[in-house]
Amino acid sequence: MKSAEYRYTTESWAKWPLVFAAVIFGVLGAQTASKIWMTDYWEEWTRIGFGAMAAAITVFLSAYRIRKAFFSRMMGSMATWRQSHLYLGLLTALLIMSHTNFRVHGEFGIMMIIIFCFVVISGIVGEIIYRTIPVWLSKQGIDALELDSQRREAEEVLTLADEIVEGSSPEFKEYYGKKIRKYFARNYLPSYYLFNTEKEVIQRRQILFESLTKGVPHGDKTYLRNLEILYMERDKMDYRWSRLRILRWWHIIHVPANVALLAAVFLHILSIAYF
Repeated sequence: MKSAEYRYTTESWAKWPLVFAAVIFGVLGAQTASKIWMTDYWEEWTRIGFGAMAAAITVFLSAYRIRKAFFSRMMGSMATWRQSHLYLGLLTALLIMSHTNFRVHGEFGIMMIIIFCFVVISGIVGEIIYRTIPVWLSKQGIDALELDSQRREAEEVLTLADEIVEGSSPEFKEYYGKKIRKYFARNYLPSYYLFNTEKEVIQRRQILFESLTKGVPHGDKTYLRNLEILYMERDKMDYRWSRLRILRWWHIIHVPANVALLAAVFLHILSIAYF
């Protein structure tokens, strides 16, 4: 049976596209009506209204960062805020196009559109990234520095692996040096961390060490098991760290772009009011 929270999330996602489609038809209908039935004066004010709505939504979307910093169930779930963030961002794109009559005027206007398109595209990419990261892991983004301190570098893991096999037989030490040690010596994050779940990564490790069991003397299987535990512990930490590192890169790109967009909107409003 699906949980109530899962059903609520699924139903919420199903409603958003319908609401978004209805709002799109409303905006396009208002724009068409202003061109057909309204005077130039009211048509201009309709365009100004679209621009004001786009500016207000842009400011509101910035509150998503506040929502993440001050988590409270009374403010709604993070999934709901992400849904609203995504669809309101797309709505803002339509409002801006309606505000400009689907035309771009001047170098400053071109710059604003470029920044806005970059923010929208990076926002869509961010939604895709969040969908590939478990919710419990994305919440650790605030504690990323703590995760960094827990993550062991390859040299440290290799040292621990060498210590584990110190009491083993000469045959196992030789087998370890030729076959196993290279797995602990790597200092990179494999690409399959990004395209598999944590469970699938661990299953790959189990298959790897099962294949290594064939060349291990019976009396040394405990050492191999301890090496497997160490390796899977490092894999779990690296897997989580690699996912959170993607979030960091995305924040470095998306957040400054959003700040630049807010600054451009403010300058645009100030220039219109002044001139």
